[in-house]
Amino acid sequence: MGELVPVYHSDDMHQADFKITVQQHLSFRDDPAKLKRQIKAKYHQAGVVDMTGTEVFSKQHRGGYLDQLPTKARRKMMECLYERLDDAGRLREESHDAMVKLGRRYPEIKKFQRVPGIGVLGAHVFSAFIQTPDRFATRQKLWSYCRLGIRERSSAGKPLAHKRLNHSGS
Repeated sequence: MGELVPVYHSDDMHQADFKITVQQHLSFRDDPAKLKRQIKAKYHQAGVVDMTGTEVFSKQHRGGYLDQLPTKARRKMMECLYERLDDAGRLREESHDAMVKLGRRYPEIKKFQRVPGIGVLGAHVFSAFIQTPDRFATRQKLWSYCRLGIRERSSAGKPLAHKRLNHSGS
């Protein structure tokens, strides 16, 4: 059995709510893409292969694709998937807005966004998950928590592999 590792819990309820909101947005973020893949797969399964670009997902072109389905049951199923897609997009936007609104309290988010390659989402995620960098004993522990720590494998003082990022977060 491994060693017990201390788990950080903030006493600040706003900070806890902010982290939960960011986690929720991360879960909603990928839902539309999953549903789009599922919709295209169901059309292919039904023999509808003439689909280009994103027009199959647009509300104005859906009817033409739905008309190509062989049965009413498949049409109903696809209408349900389209409804889920619309809801997923709306929930994604709402969760993004809630995340940004709660993040206004944290000035470090604007500073993070000045770093090249760090956008709105990355800055909010970093702030929500790290919360206070002082809780890490060393920079290396912070980097490891962020899955940016370096892993070196060696045996008898000889390297077994090149240095790599340690994606385990430990």
